[in-house]
Amino acid sequence: MKRITLLLLAVAGSLVYEPLNGCGPGFMSEDYRFWLLQPELAESRSLHSFYFTTDHIYETDDQELLEIGYQLNIAEWKVVVGNKVPEEAISTILYGTTPSDFWLNEQELFASNAFLKRLTELKGGWPEFIRYAKTCEQLANQGDPWGFAEHDSVGIRRAWTDGTALLKRATDPVLKARVAYQLVRIAHYGGLPLQDAEQVFDAHLAPLRGKTWLEPSAAFYLASMQPNPARDLAYADLLDRALDKRSRMVNLFVSGEVETYLSMATSDKQRASLVVMRDLQHPGRALEDLERIANWDPTNPHLPLLLSREVNKLEDWLLTPDLTDMGAAIRQWSDGEDGVSASDIRKADLDYLHQVKRFISRVTVHAAPKDQALMLLLNGHMSFICGDLDEARTLLGQVQRSANSSATVRAQARMDLILCGVMDSKQLTDATRNDVLALVELVNTAPELQRRRSVILDQLHLYLGKKLIERGELAEGAFLLARSERLYGTIMGWWGTNARIVVFEKATPTDYDRMIALLDKPDKSPFERYLTATDDRPADWESTEQVFKQTEFSREKLLDYKATWYLREDSLEAAATVFRQIPDSFWQEHPYAMFAEDDPFVVNIEDPHNYNNEDSVRYTKRTIVERMIALKREAERNPKKRALNHYLLGNAAYSMSWHGKYWIMSRIGWSMWEMSDWRDREVSGPGDADYFGCQRAQRYYELALEEAKDPILKAMACRMAWECQKNWWSFAGEGGMDEAENPFVRSLDDAKSRESYAAIEDCSGYAAFVARFR
Repeated sequence: MKRITLLLLAVAGSLVYEPLNGCGPGFMSEDYRFWLLQPELAESRSLHSFYFTTDHIYETDDQELLEIGYQLNIAEWKVVVGNKVPEEAISTILYGTTPSDFWLNEQELFASNAFLKRLTELKGGWPEFIRYAKTCEQLANQGDPWGFAEHDSVGIRRAWTDGTALLKRATDPVLKARVAYQLVRIAHYGGLPLQDAEQVFDAHLAPLRGKTWLEPSAAFYLASMQPNPARDLAYADLLDRALDKRSRMVNLFVSGEVETYLSMATSDKQRASLVVMRDLQHPGRALEDLERIANWDPTNPHLPLLLSREVNKLEDWLLTPDLTDMGAAIRQWSDGEDGVSASDIRKADLDYLHQVKRFISRVTVHAAPKDQALMLLLNGHMSFICGDLDEARTLLGQVQRSANSSATVRAQARMDLILCGVMDSKQLTDATRNDVLALVELVNTAPELQRRRSVILDQLHLYLGKKLIERGELAEGAFLLARSERLYGTIMGWWGTNARIVVFEKATPTDYDRMIALLDKPDKSPFERYLTATDDRPADWESTEQVFKQTEFSREKLLDYKATWYLREDSLEAAATVFRQIPDSFWQEHPYAMFAEDDPFVVNIEDPHNYNNEDSVRYTKRTIVERMIALKREAERNPKKRALNHYLLGNAAYSMSWHGKYWIMSRIGWSMWEMSDWRDREVSGPGDADYFGCQRAQRYYELALEEAKDPILKAMACRMAWECQKNWWSFAGEGGMDEAENPFVRSLDDAKSRESYAAIEDCSGYAAFVARFR
């Protein structure tokens, strides 16, 4: 049953074996990419889908984009109807009532809705306009699933005629502008002549430039009716004016044609906007373009966002590979490509970071006062990333003291300053422990961090956890890491790694002792209570202790892993000593209960995972080690038992390998894919030669083969030594297995052992031989 369960997990997990990147599987890259510089610092809501490197990397909130236009529209409607009409009444009709519902309930709505009642009072064509706007809404938003294009075009032409008539009757310039907007929109969606739309726009909307959002929004529709390059050149002129269409223009913009467009541009401002739109799409280095933008338009309002993106990319390139098992979300190079090494890539990225820092220092003086604080923050943040903590403190301190710093920018500077303090010491001190607690409190309590505090805490716990582990403070680092829900690693066959897996792979007995001591300590300090999730969390803080508890850092689990470490090192006595500290009831829990019916001292190559449930003797991890110790001792004092005992020890070692039924003696997870061609054999961990290559098992089988007198025992040891040899070749990636013959057959120097081996090979006697050693 354990194989079936884990097989299903393995099949699912294999989908994410390869490190995710910007072109990878269906995980949003935001789920795993690392960042400390929070988004939204540049305060550019209309371009929020480009805060990170691309729309693919940072998921678009379409509703937020729509609300930009909603708010502009409602604000202007309030000027028409007056402040006595509630905003909710306006919004209900404009955005909360579909055209079909409007017409179905028209009489009731005009009698009850304050907005419609006020339009009725105003007369002069306002009630008729709302009816007309709902008609246009249906025509513009409704598709044509049946393909009746002629029917749609008739409706659009009729709407154009009706709108033109309404426009002629209107006397209020504001009403005329709204009717004209609907006409331009209908012309765009219906494919009507551009010239007709332009005439309406020029007469009723162009004169209102700078006075209403309708004018630049309608200009977007006119631009979109033109072929390129005229369309994209017009988008560049509208980028700073059509706020409700800005994100859409960047999405539609053909960035590959920018150099051609630049030769047609009529002003430096337009040139700068063309490059801005390209860079908002561009996932790679953009400093050369930023230099051009700054030269053409020194006060360009988008430079702060573009520079934030550039810092974001550098974080990804420099920190994501170090803190996670993933590559950067957007890679400039791949390791080994054209002879480029990981160290080469890192050096190039650090050089680029310093180039960006120098650029920021140069352009900060031209930025608006509110943006100068952000520029200082970006510069200081990069100083922190590259390890220049003194410069980081200087710059971040200026941000803290600046009257122009927004609350969010100031909070980011505070976070970075605290991190500088923690990372400036080679090991935790009382001061840096307090800094960590202060950081947690800041993120949980600062109103300006409320929206993203969960992800910020995840990133901070990941960063601090990995950095502490890296500098040797594994216990503290692992406990902090256990509070992070970020996807920072994958292991074959599983969705993702967690802090417990990191500990299993990296910890030594001393580390386990430290972690257990922290869990058991009765009089914990505030920092130790936070580490072990025994602190009292204020009710409105993020519940990261629940994430910690899901990691299952229990005393028994850590003792099991410590004993397994000794077992991996072949220190059976030390392993047994630790296993004896674990209550027997622990082995009845998941996942250990899955192995309750398996006998590791019996190996059947035809059923190595005991699918047929033929084993009869029951063991736990403790009793297995105790029997192994007993078999070794008996072999030392009784020569007659050496061959059999070494064979049984070989069976136990084989069962503890990836190939065997009791792999949980060596690992905490298993996947069918781990021995496939996907595994990078150049990256092997401690014990892999025994776990995948069966080296320890093979040594026992060879001893049994040398000492055996019983022909069946000798033949079985010969067969298993050969099985281990083939597993080693598979693990090492060596070829020739198909052509090779069993070299251990040479040790079968008598007729009966050769006869027994032949019975194993032709399967006539193998089942009986396995049963003989149960």
